[in-house]
Amino acid sequence: MNWVPRQLLRLGEARGYLSLVRFALIPLEDVVLPPFTSTVMKAIMLRAECMEQLAWLYRLREASRPITVRVLKTQDGRPLYTVTGSRGELAVRRGEKLIGEVGFHVLPESTPIFPESECLGETVRLGGAAFRVFTLEADTAEVSSLGSSPPERIVVELVTPTAIPIKLLASSLSRRLVNSAKAYRLLPTPGYILGEAARQMALTVMGSTPEEAARAGRRVALLMDPLVAEVDFNLRPVTAVYARRKRVRGVVGRLVLEPLSARIAPQVWGLLRLASFLGLGKSRALGFGEVKVSRSRGRISGGVKRGGLDAG
Repeated sequence: MNWVPRQLLRLGEARGYLSLVRFALIPLEDVVLPPFTSTVMKAIMLRAECMEQLAWLYRLREASRPITVRVLKTQDGRPLYTVTGSRGELAVRRGEKLIGEVGFHVLPESTPIFPESECLGETVRLGGAAFRVFTLEADTAEVSSLGSSPPERIVVELVTPTAIPIKLLASSLSRRLVNSAKAYRLLPTPGYILGEAARQMALTVMGSTPEEAARAGRRVALLMDPLVAEVDFNLRPVTAVYARRKRVRGVVGRLVLEPLSARIAPQVWGLLRLASFLGLGKSRALGFGEVKVSRSRGRISGGVKRGGLDAG
């Protein structure tokens, strides 16, 4: 097993818990939401008394981003955000139920961080709008158990635009050459997905420095790319509007991955499950790179969909 990076061997030794808490947000009057609605969920989290522990965690470890605030969703699960080329208006009527989600990692001594007191209808005002907030449910997993019972094939759904830093595979020399240039991969190969998840695990869960986390991500990406097959995929590029003049280019859709060795299957499953709580890539703390993973029950229509959206 000495060919497996140390960070993967330590997955079963990682400490702490991952949680995903879902809330119902009900506007008390008609409201027009901003183009990327995680900003609404974040503002409510930072103001609501019943979420003060989440706000504390968000501020405490802001550098390592142990918490991600997702975009709002409709009751049927449709994510609410604007892409270029669309009408761009997100109008919600009074009483319409929205779903907000917050994912986070905490150490064992911090649990249970939520809910200490559940949200049972607290009213939170944001400017000219007000929302009633209710806790729906909380999913929690111990980090050390994430890789247990891995499936043969894994469905990975990229719910919101996902862009992984191109420097993930950069050596120390190439990092110096590109300096601080920001560029992102829009084609999420298995290595890039798993390497970025390993980088996040090292940084957020293991307490590694950014440099150590970058090295861990690079090693895992190089190892996993030839050992995990893309069985099927259905992806499309989009450009999301984050603010009036801000755009984020990324890819959404689904792909099916299959570990080609039973020896790495628990690590693959564990890293992907971690990503399903904390997200992947650029601006994940603000709701980009939202990931859902599940066991494969069949095939999806293959191919890369192109066109129909502004390239941004």
